Amino acid sequence: MSGYGQLNTLPVEVIDRILDVDLRGQVYGVKAVLPILPILREQRHGTIIGVSSGVGVRAVPLMIPYCIAKSGVNALYEGLRLEERHAKSNVRVTTILPASIDTPFYDSVPSWVGVRPAPIPPVYQPLAVAEAIVFAADHPRRDIYIGAAAQLAMLQRISPALTVAIVLLYATFFQAVAHNDHLAWWGLLAGAVHGMLGGIVVGAWPDLHPETCPTRSRRPACSTATTADTTWSSS
Repeated sequence: MSGYGQLNTLPVEVIDRILDVDLRGQVYGVKAVLPILPILREQRHGTIIGVSSGVGVRAVPLMIPYCIAKSGVNALYEGLRLEERHAKSNVRVTTILPASIDTPFYDSVPSWVGVRPAPIPPVYQPLAVAEAIVFAADHPRRDIYIGAAAQLAMLQRISPALTVAIVLLYATFFQAVAHNDHLAWWGLLAGAVHGMLGGIVVGAWPDLHPETCPTRSRRPACSTATTADTTWSSS
């Protein structure tokens, strides 16, 4: 969940709710898994997968609390990863960092900027994230960037100034969607997976990453369904 607006316009209760759901929710989820960690350490095998966001690496304007939460999520999994390396447990920790995904997120988020919010294009289909998670279960990586989030993260390392200039253009995309009165900012549509934006199709997972699909029948991540381009960095 999120809320769009300059920090000085966002109500404190909205900021608290964003941090509760997007950051503390992940912390509590990890804590719920940790009781089985001794078993994973004993068998010296296992993968913990967390979903964050590209904006946790490169913040964007008008959604500062969300960026703070996702930055904290990145720190959560990085810290857990280091703890497991220190323990020499062979338990792997993977962080999924998507770009804009076509979910009901944008249909229900409130706006304090005078227009209904729109995501940074391009927008990808939810299946891209689902297949990345399934892939990480069998092939753990430190980070898996999905779509444009990878390019933005790499550009940040090469030219921070250029990255800032591009990110500042983000605010103009709010003008692309007509204003909609405040929707319930905690109420996503029950059971909905796709939003109303229409995620683009970049290519099929086996075609983009044939090295991950020796036989499609053996790898559930290697479906023939179309997904967005996914780039990962090794640990």
